[in-house]
Amino acid sequence: TLEGDAHFSNVPPELAQSLPDQEVEHVLTIPNTLNVGVAWKPTPTLLVAGVYTWERYSVYEEDRFSGEMGTEVVVPRDYGNGYTLRFGAEWQATPKLEVRGGFQRDVTGQKTDNYSPSLPDGDSWGIGLGGGWAFSDRLAVNLGLFYAIFDDVEVTGTEAFLGTFEPSAFFAGLSAV
Repeated sequence: TLEGDAHFSNVPPELAQSLPDQEVEHVLTIPNTLNVGVAWKPTPTLLVAGVYTWERYSVYEEDRFSGEMGTEVVVPRDYGNGYTLRFGAEWQATPKLEVRGGFQRDVTGQKTDNYSPSLPDGDSWGIGLGGGWAFSDRLAVNLGLFYAIFDDVEVTGTEAFLGTFEPSAFFAGLSAV
């Protein structure tokens, strides 16, 4: 359960009494997943891997924000189940340098009848690149980049924000271990 404060601004006067600032809680739905993976090292310097993930998102029916003063905000989600296929490789270029790359296909369970930009989602292709440099046995620096290209989402429902959405995502990570 998430807890926090809700603040409403620019509320039309006729709704101001029904939307006072208040403490709010939300039960976060987390689906269970099944992951199956394989890895193979065809040479001492090359590792290839693949993973199938099944996500039971059908349990994600709504986001319900319940306020201490009786305010209820419900965002319908009504997800179906989804899956992701991932493939990648890591090459030990030198004793100090590792190079990584991979791609994925993510098929979401989000339905277009109640699509909401508050949680942009959609089927997507993703590509990841990265590498690491070992300064010693005890210190290495790793960099990873990931870009997701989402399929266009054509919203069909009457309870949704109608239109065509073209979400995308870019992530970068840097670590020292």
